[in-house]
Formats: sequence, structure tokens, C-alpha cells
Amino acid sequence: LPPWVVTPASGDFLAYDGLVKSITYKTATNTWTSSDIVQNSTAQSLAESVAVQALKVSAPLTVPAGMVLTNVTGGLILSSATLDGSGTIDSGTNDLIVYQTGTPWINPAISAPGLTVWGGGTLTVTNLTWSGDTFVHQGSLRTVLTQSTVLENRNINGLGEFIKDGPYTLALINSTGTVGKITINGGGALSINNSYYQLINSFGFGNSDSGLIVSNSYAGTRASILTGTGKTNIVIYVLGTGLANQSTVLDCGDFGMYVGVDNGLGNRLLVDGKGITGGAKITGISDSKNVGFAVGRGVNSSSNEVVVANGGEIWDY
Repeated sequence: LPPWVVTPASGDFLAYDGLVKSITYKTATNTWTSSDIVQNSTAQSLAESVAVQALKVSAPLTVPAGMVLTNVTGGLILSSATLDGSGTIDSGTNDLIVYQTGTPWINPAISAPGLTVWGGGTLTVTNLTWSGDTFVHQGSLRTVLTQSTVLENRNINGLGEFIKDGPYTLALINSTGTVGKITINGGGALSINNSYYQLINSFGFGNSDSGLIVSNSYAGTRASILTGTGKTNIVIYVLGTGLANQSTVLDCGDFGMYVGVDNGLGNRLLVDGKGITGGAKITGISDSKNVGFAVGRGVNSSSNEVVVANGGEIWDY
């Protein structure tokens, strides 16, 4: 075991040094050391760079520009509090492992080989600066983009939900994963290129003017793909590459697809094989789960469009 574990029942660390025992947190910032498990229980800003063994944040803590908060083991508990500032959280060679409840935020850059999120809340991050994979074991990880971002060779896995937010595009390239759900918010698009993703649930669209672009990839779901009730100008593009040995598949898993639902306007599905028969296809729209394929379903849905072009295909299985 690491020198700490988290107990979800209490949302606290436990010490382990041969015996399990309760933690006595250090609280005063000027006493924190790299061997201490500490708690920030009063809103404050770091006066200098500091190192801790593990950290519980129950009140806002700011890491100013140019300063580093080193978390030696990577253990971090956030309970609806914000880690603010434009400095850096550094967990060295360890993944940053965040147990989160409520709706906490991390605004500083994250320097870590990977990020693991668990607990029942929604963690929001504004920097996708860790270098490796993301594991959303429980709850949700919400990424608010301030510019279009490419994640290459960085995988997303877990039973929880990954949320892309902000009016910019997030591109996943050479990436693989099995994840509970992916939700696309805030405008902009999620682009999946040369990748493989299997969703336990489905893709969701939390806002109008969002999009999903799949190219030279497999993306599969185990729930219906819906543009969403009342959503407008959602685009779903399934694009081939024009090369005979490459194909793009968006698999609905026999749960079907709805383009335009109840007051849904101007939503668009494009399946473009780029000149190769079957170079891009949607599969699994069978109505065996009583869903099937619908365009402009429900009341007041209009101007929704499906285009199948240049060898693109839609299959019912």
C-alpha cells in the first residue's frame, strides 16, 4: 500500500505503516514538509513553493504563478474546494490521484505522468498538462478548454464520465480507451482520429452548436446516440480517409441514433466515405432495443439533415 489510502465513507486519508490508523493533519502552511499529510482548511494563497506527502483541500488554496505545490505521493482530496492560481501542482513520477466530492476545480497546471479521478463529484480542470493517460474511475472529469487542444498517445479510461467543455475542439489522436460516457459541452467539437474508443454508455451533447468528428477510428457505444432534446446545430461527422485499407466506424451497439429530438433544429449527420465504399459507416442502428434510426423525431423538429456520400454507409446491424 502507499503511505496513505482514502476511505470513501469518511472522505479522509488513513495512514498505513504496518497498522491502519487515523491521520492527524498538519494545517499551518509554514509547517508543511514532504513527509506530512496536510489539510488546507482555511482559504489562503501560498507564499512560497512547498512540498507535502499528500493533501486534503477543504478550503480554497491558491498556487500563484511561478510557485510549485509538490505532492510527493500524488494523493489529493478535494471537497468542493478550488485549487486556484496559475502555478503548478507537481506529483513527480507518481500519477495525481484525486478523490473528489461536490464540484471542485483545479486551475494550476498539472505536472504528472497521469491523472486518476474517483469519488462521487465532478472535478473541473482548466489545464490538460499531465503527460500521460487519464482514468475516470468514478464521478466526472470536466475539462474546460481555453484553446483548441490535441491529446496524442494519451488514453482515457474508466467507468465515469469525461466532459469536454469550452468553445474549442479537443482532438484525440492515436488514443484508445473504454470509458463510461463522453459528453460534449460548450460548443466546439470532440475529434477522434486514428483511435479506438468503446463507451459503456454513449456520447452526449450538453449544449447546442457542438460536434463529434470521427475519422480513421472505431467509436462504439452501448446506448443510443442522441443529438439531445431541443438541441440545435449539432454535427456528427463520420469521415473516411480515402485510403482503401482504412475505415471509420461509429457503432451504435444496436441502440440506434436520433438526429434532432423535440424542438431540435439544424442538426446534421454526415457519413462520407471519401470515395471508398464502406470507408465510413454507422453500424448498429437496429431497432432491436426499440430505438432505431430517426431524423427530426418528436414535435417541432425541423431542418435536420442526414447526408451519406462518396461510399459512406449506414448499417442496421
